[in-house]
Amino acid sequence: MIAQRFDNGVFHITVQDNEIRRVVAKAEGDPDRLVAAQNLLAKLDPHDERAVSAVKSLQSLDLLAKTQPGLTDEFFTEDLLKTLRPNSNPAEGKKLSETLGLNDSSLVSQFSALSFVAEPEKYFGNANIEIIPEANRALPDPSKGWVDMMYRIKPGRTDNEYGPKGKGEIDIWADGQKIVSVRGNLGATLKKDTPLALEGPYFKFGTYRLRIPGTFSFQFDEFSQASSKDGLAPLCSAH
Repeated sequence: MIAQRFDNGVFHITVQDNEIRRVVAKAEGDPDRLVAAQNLLAKLDPHDERAVSAVKSLQSLDLLAKTQPGLTDEFFTEDLLKTLRPNSNPAEGKKLSETLGLNDSSLVSQFSALSFVAEPEKYFGNANIEIIPEANRALPDPSKGWVDMMYRIKPGRTDNEYGPKGKGEIDIWADGQKIVSVRGNLGATLKKDTPLALEGPYFKFGTYRLRIPGTFSFQFDEFSQASSKDGLAPLCSAH
């Protein structure tokens, strides 16, 4: 129900309401634009193959503009590239959205804040998740040094068929600073026909990546988990 991810080199944290995913914090960019982009994707139908294809095409164009600016400057017009930026010309954005088959032209200029995610279609549809950024703070960049992460996680859903009912809560700190709070339906709905033991969240760690050339490595150290703050190792501090 919560994950630390690296997509296209961007460190970010996601939560899920059943199968629908939301980014709640990332290592760069504007948190408000991130929320706005996700709100627009929430209006799309995850079963609409045309919409999925359109958003993936928009994502490819935006990532190409960010990673290969010289190439895009040579082969794409300046007016086209401007449509991918915030506060772009609405007329140009409408033209591109119609070409891609998107009904909402505002997605063209707002999607840039979310274009780094690996599976944008997982962000389609409504999710009962409230994201409350803390003072527009971004996550630290792990490529520049160690990052100490701390999470307070209280699982919960209002639609459970058994067990406790109530909104879930997640609070996240990085290097001792509060980054974001999350409230809402977190994780999977508990169903009576597929009962699970009420044992709370568990921790899982490993490398999950696409098969691409090159090597990938990371370092992980000093993990501590407890049912209260007093039980955490001293290194895990929050302010």
